[in-house]
Amino acid sequence: QDVENAVRILKKHKIPIVGFFMFGLPGETEETMADTIRFAKKLDLDYYSISMTTPYPGSALYEKIKSGEGALLTKTPEDLFSLGSRCKYTMPGMAKPQIIEGAYRRARIKLLLRPKMIIKTALANPKRLIRGARVAYKWLLKT
Repeated sequence: QDVENAVRILKKHKIPIVGFFMFGLPGETEETMADTIRFAKKLDLDYYSISMTTPYPGSALYEKIKSGEGALLTKTPEDLFSLGSRCKYTMPGMAKPQIIEGAYRRARIKLLLRPKMIIKTALANPKRLIRGARVAYKWLLKT
């Protein structure tokens, strides 16, 4: 409710709004990720940043995993620093990595590739739209 009220106030004052959403948090389920996508779409923000949760060395999440509460899915510690749509760890009680990766892809498609977002980007910055189209095309080919 607080987020929705804040978004309403920002829109009233024509302040651009960016939402940051993460997938693959500890305890994440297929249902919670679907709820996140629905909520983000309902907010109808100006920009969306969608990320995969990463347990960086030194973080509390990384330490939990290293203490045996979960497992890293990367081949080397350096792989943690690569951006992308791959789930980098697993813990008991969270959705399987394939489910998380699927929800992440759906979020990107449902939020970033909506006609309204494409038109908004095209009007605001045509060069960004062209760059984004190239990235989206390559990304869709990989998935």
